[in-house]
Formats: sequence, C-alpha cells, structure tokens
Amino acid sequence: MSNFAHCALLTFTSLMAFGQEFRSTLSGRVLDPAGAAVPNAKITATGIDTGAKYEAVSSTAGEYTLPFLAPGPYSLAAEAAGFKKFTQNGLQIGTN
Repeated sequence: MSNFAHCALLTFTSLMAFGQEFRSTLSGRVLDPAGAAVPNAKITATGIDTGAKYEAVSSTAGEYTLPFLAPGPYSLAAEAAGFKKFTQNGLQIGTN
C-alpha cells in the first residue's frame, strides 16, 4: 500500500472516531408557579456517582442547556433570587 493510501486510511478512521459520542445534553426551561420564565437561574447538574458538577444559567426565556453529560444518575438543582431552591433527584441521563 502506498504512503498516500496509508494517510487516507488513517485520516478516514480518525474522522470516524469523532462521530462516536457517548455523552448527552440536558435542556429545559425554568418557570415560576404561574408559568412565567425565570431568567438568570443557576442550574447545576451533579453526577451522583462521580460528584462532577455541570452549571448553566437560564436565558431571558428561562431556557438552559447542559452539554457533554456522561451517562448516569444526576441531581438537578435550580436557584434564582426570590425563589426557593428546587432540586430533582434521581435524574437518569443516557445516550441514544
């Protein structure tokens, strides 16, 4: 096999490795009891098994995204000025 063929094969296999993602993204909205968006809420996902913390802040529409979460159980917390802290335990993150 020529050097060009080796380089092409190596490049192709390297590109295939990038397409194999095992992590997930968690997205949602923070709403008050009346259904209005809560902007600037601090969202924290904590891995139960690892203790790893992932943080985001909600947008003006109350939306947030936490990318690159490893699969496993999580605790999700939301905090905002003027509101009681909300915590959801036992959230299971998986992959496709």
